[in-house]
Amino acid sequence: MGRVIVRIGSMSKMNGGMSQTHGRLEPLRVRLARMPITPRGTFTFLVGLTLLVALGAFGDWLVRVTGATVPGSVVGMLLLTALIETRLLPVAVVRPAADFLVRHLALLYVPAGVALLVYWGAVRTELLAIALAALASLVAVLLIVGGVVQRLERAE
Repeated sequence: MGRVIVRIGSMSKMNGGMSQTHGRLEPLRVRLARMPITPRGTFTFLVGLTLLVALGAFGDWLVRVTGATVPGSVVGMLLLTALIETRLLPVAVVRPAADFLVRHLALLYVPAGVALLVYWGAVRTELLAIALAALASLVAVLLIVGGVVQRLERAE
């Protein structure tokens, strides 16, 4: 059975292997979680990962066939949501794979970063337009989400 570090307790100041919280020194605590590697756990993980990939691929195929202007990955995630909400797919089946992907989400940004470096010449010439589009979409999302949340809070 392997062990992995899950969380390091919050600390405001370090002092020779001690953390100072609320004015007192405490030993640094590292919380470890046991990650049992069993055949059943591995099988569940692989089934969940296969389902996530299959739904993404099915979403891509569906977009190509219908000519929809929505990204296939979004369609795949909408299908996943529908399957979970209708209880056709138990959450427990995809949870291990989803937790793994979320834990290592930062690695999924590496290809985008590499693409920026490879196509920097094209990006540099359109940098102002890209920055303005990103800023405009950020403001639009904030306004829309803020408005929806306010309406939902008023409805309660």
